[in-house]
Amino acid sequence: MSDMNNTVVRVPCKQCGALVLSSTADHTGGLCMPCFKKPQRDQIQAQFEADSKDRDLLDCGRRWFEAEIGHQYKERSLRRFQERYEPLLKFYRDHQLLLDPKFGTEVADWYHFELRQSHLTDLGLRLYHKCVSGWLQGLDRGTKPSHMARWSKALQELRGLHSDL
Repeated sequence: MSDMNNTVVRVPCKQCGALVLSSTADHTGGLCMPCFKKPQRDQIQAQFEADSKDRDLLDCGRRWFEAEIGHQYKERSLRRFQERYEPLLKFYRDHQLLLDPKFGTEVADWYHFELRQSHLTDLGLRLYHKCVSGWLQGLDRGTKPSHMARWSKALQELRGLHSDL
C-alpha cells in the first residue's frame, strides 16, 4: 500500500501494464480492475447477445393482448391468450416445427409462458415470421384461433421452396 514515507506503491498490471495499487494487485492476482473484470463483462455481453438472438416470440403478443383487454380483466385476458396460442402450439407440434415435440403441451402459467426462437426449428421460425402478423389480424376480425389455413398454406409453400434447394 504505502511505504514508510506515506507514498502509495503502484505496480504494473500483468496484462495491460497499467499502474495499480499494490493492494488491488494483491486482490486481483496482479491485474488492474478493468482486466480483472473483463471475463465477467465478456460473459455478460455474450449472454446479452444470446438472449437478443433468442427473443421471446409470444411476449409481444402477450403485452399487446393485455393492453387491449386491460389489467382489470387479467384472468379473462390470460384465458383468451391461452385459447389463441394453444392451437398454434398444437399445429407446430403436429408438423414437427418445435425442437422439443412435447413443448407447450402442459402450460401451468400462461402469463409467464415463453415461446422463444430456440424452441422452433428453422422452418418453424420462418413460418412464424411469415404468418403471425396476418394471423393476429384475422383473430382481431373474429377468425377462430383454431383456423390454421394460413399457416398450412404457408408451410406448404415453404416446404416446396425448401425441397427445391
